[in-house]
Amino acid sequence: MRIIFIFILFCASIVLNAQVTGYTPTATDTAQARVDPNVNQDVNMSINQNEAYFEGGNDSLFKVIYSKLEYSEEAIAANVQGNILLSFFVNFDGKVRNVNVLEGVGHGIDEKVVDIIKELVFVPAKMNNTAYRSQVFYTVPVNAMSKVR
Repeated sequence: MRIIFIFILFCASIVLNAQVTGYTPTATDTAQARVDPNVNQDVNMSINQNEAYFEGGNDSLFKVIYSKLEYSEEAIAANVQGNILLSFFVNFDGKVRNVNVLEGVGHGIDEKVVDIIKELVFVPAKMNNTAYRSQVFYTVPVNAMSKVR
């Protein structure tokens, strides 16, 4: 019991001594000590920021997709219509990576649209003139009967 009591006293003396060593914080110890109250510290991250986009806009993108898209006989016979919702990343060099079909129409059309998107080069997203990787979502309307006409 004595050993425990001596150990507790020893620990208490170390803790008390550590708290009264005369430490005073300096201006470099904390960032708050250097904040100028007259300067607005709020940062709007949307300033000088551009999202990734296809050169020529969405109309140009869809023209490229539709010109390369070939519907199978099965898709034409089934009169496939609908929207393909895609998610993919545009790297800092503009190349497309990790294309995922979130909603598809089937009949092999989804895979063909993914292959077309993988070949395209986008203008990468930029923030303060520095390109960065960004996630992009696109909805591609599909109408197999439009190829028949």
